[in-house]
Amino acid sequence: MLTRFLRYLYHELAFRHAPGAKGLLRLLRNRKALRHKSRAPRSPRWFFFASALIAIRISAVVLIPFFAWCRAKLGVRRSLWGVTPILTLPLLARCDRLLGHAAETLVLARYHITDAFDWDLSTQQRWIVGKFPDCYPLWAECVFLFALMRFDVFHYFYDRGIMKPAARFGINHRELALLRRYRKQLFTYAYGADVRTREATLATGDWNFCRDCDDPGRYCICNTEELAESMRPVIPVAKAMNAMGDMLIYVPSPNHFNYWPVDTSCFKPFQPRNRAPGARLVLAHAPNHEHFKGTKYLLQAIENLQRKGLALELRRAQHVPNEQVLALFEEVDVVVDQLVGGFFGYTALEAMAVGRPVITYVRSLDLLLPGFPLLNATPDNIEDILEDLYHGKYDLDAVGAAGQAYVADQHSLYSVANRLKRLYEF
Repeated sequence: MLTRFLRYLYHELAFRHAPGAKGLLRLLRNRKALRHKSRAPRSPRWFFFASALIAIRISAVVLIPFFAWCRAKLGVRRSLWGVTPILTLPLLARCDRLLGHAAETLVLARYHITDAFDWDLSTQQRWIVGKFPDCYPLWAECVFLFALMRFDVFHYFYDRGIMKPAARFGINHRELALLRRYRKQLFTYAYGADVRTREATLATGDWNFCRDCDDPGRYCICNTEELAESMRPVIPVAKAMNAMGDMLIYVPSPNHFNYWPVDTSCFKPFQPRNRAPGARLVLAHAPNHEHFKGTKYLLQAIENLQRKGLALELRRAQHVPNEQVLALFEEVDVVVDQLVGGFFGYTALEAMAVGRPVITYVRSLDLLLPGFPLLNATPDNIEDILEDLYHGKYDLDAVGAAGQAYVADQHSLYSVANRLKRLYEF
């Protein structure tokens, strides 16, 4: 009976109740606990993680406000950017540091594109999930409580925070409650799949991300009700719910903030290619998912033009490190970003930073910042656009130079840092 009660006590402390004398007394007075059959795992490892979580929870009550008070006295402001390993995450932290903040990144997984993160817990997460899956929620909350002690401002995407979400997408409700309890600032951002619903996307027009999707529900949140459910608890906690481009239509009362920075210091000054009209036109295309970029329409257009005798060459990069993609862009005349989505991707900014003209589909010019050198194309007119480029009806060097200037003006680390400063004053 004592073992059963202790197991019940661990379960309540580790999963339900915040630490505190009143909570402990409430548990001890509950006589039904002696007859409670806990569903908690009985492995020694579970008890180890539960014990650690209880100890951290109890200490967190004192340490979280204490460390926050110390940082305030020292004039130090710490911010965390996480946890989805988006390519721009380290750059956003650098923008934050330009404002004088001690910004760090934390991720729980890692893609092939980049691994430049301050706290990469992907190996630890894989080990916990693989060896002791029942202990993963305890481990994740321990990580989050340490983050609460270390940071004052949290920047999350809408898909999740540090703790495991209750559904496929969404920030854990307990995580949001603790952020609010300890008066942490929360700013949320969209990257696409975390907010894109099928119903709203199909309503945007003939060409959209969902039109050719081969497996609805796999890549994005898709379901309108699920998105609303994931957003509902965020609204009262987040200081600003940010979105940009085509993602604005999915986020409730979004703050329009263009948060894609480019480290322009990594790119060479513009160098013209001096391609002659009628010479071979070399194109680059770097899709993660071909059906989201309209790749099949691009291939068909190139094939049709080649049948007419036009010398077009397509070079593709897919699932390779970002350095290889940028190296490819330097070797081509034009970069084709996407033809169906309605807004350019981050690849377009990188191509413009290299000095290459970019073909992309933008649904509305209102979504763009001033100075964007747009070569707007959909599957309906991509063949005509490529033929015009081939015959020299566009000055590709002039468009490329304008693109590089646009990125330096609107998407440099300093430009985004200035917008981030205004966000903090929001």
